[in-house]
Amino acid sequence: MSLKVCCCVYAAILCQFTVVLCCTQSTFENTRIIALENIVLNGEVTDYNFFTNMDPDFVVPIRRITGCITPTDDFEEVVAIQIRNEKVSIFYEGAVQNLPFLHSLHVESCEVNILKPKAFQSLPSFTSIKIIDNNINSIPENVFNNLMVKVLVLTFNNISYIAPGAFNDMPRLEIINLNNNKLATWNADWFLNCPKVEVLSVKSNELTTLPARAFRNIEEKLQRIYLAYNNIHYISPRTFTGLRRLADLSLVKNNITELHDSTFLYLENLKMIDLSETSISCFPDVLLNSLRPDVLLWVNNTPLNETCRTSLEEWAKENNNHLTFFKILKRIPTSTAKPNKIRF
Repeated sequence: MSLKVCCCVYAAILCQFTVVLCCTQSTFENTRIIALENIVLNGEVTDYNFFTNMDPDFVVPIRRITGCITPTDDFEEVVAIQIRNEKVSIFYEGAVQNLPFLHSLHVESCEVNILKPKAFQSLPSFTSIKIIDNNINSIPENVFNNLMVKVLVLTFNNISYIAPGAFNDMPRLEIINLNNNKLATWNADWFLNCPKVEVLSVKSNELTTLPARAFRNIEEKLQRIYLAYNNIHYISPRTFTGLRRLADLSLVKNNITELHDSTFLYLENLKMIDLSETSISCFPDVLLNSLRPDVLLWVNNTPLNETCRTSLEEWAKENNNHLTFFKILKRIPTSTAKPNKIRF
């Protein structure tokens, strides 16, 4: 039986044996919506170009919405929604609701300031949410909790605060991207009950330190961590403890001056470490000897002293490691440094 929307003054009512949340507060005011239907989405990047290049047969006629996005008229079977270059200051409770086939939501450059708890409800197929280039400065609890999304992208906002439980209980989450925000502190208690996270990207923020077991709640499957272009000056000797699947770690352009002997201890799957443009002048022998034999270590534009540089070259030669800094960069086969397959 098709879902239908019931107009009421209550937060929720029982309608045709289905709980239907009413639009108690309007999120959208004559807002232009682009939507897709009748297609199967898997891992596609549903960005602006994806929508504009789509076969017209799959595009729902452009609508302007006032109120909330609900399964009315042409939206009952949509699988992807894009809202771009509109003004949507606040996502209120029930802003997007009861869309059984919605896979992806892409909100870009819409001047979003606030995400209210329970803004996204009853979306059983929800897989990807991207809220990009807006003015969000904090993430409260109960916005994303219990959503079945695999991909959460909140880039190019002004996020400086994330509530302790804001990212808990997302059992299918695999990729989290918080690039280009203003996070200054990392909370090791984030991501409780998010056992499937594989990729974490927090580039271009304002992080200064990384605590012990910083990623303890997502250590089971975490494979890639990107922390480039922060202000990190201290990494606990136990920051990466437990990340036995970690393969790719980027700390480019941070203020790191030294690393503890045990920083990378027991990370037997770590294949690529990028410490380029940091302030490290030398590496402890114990740290180097803890790395796997085929690791690719990038140290471009670091102030390595000549003794350390020579020592690194000898270590790389003896252990068959791949090492790059300017004077030996050309020795690395092009097949060694593969481009990152995850793009944001």
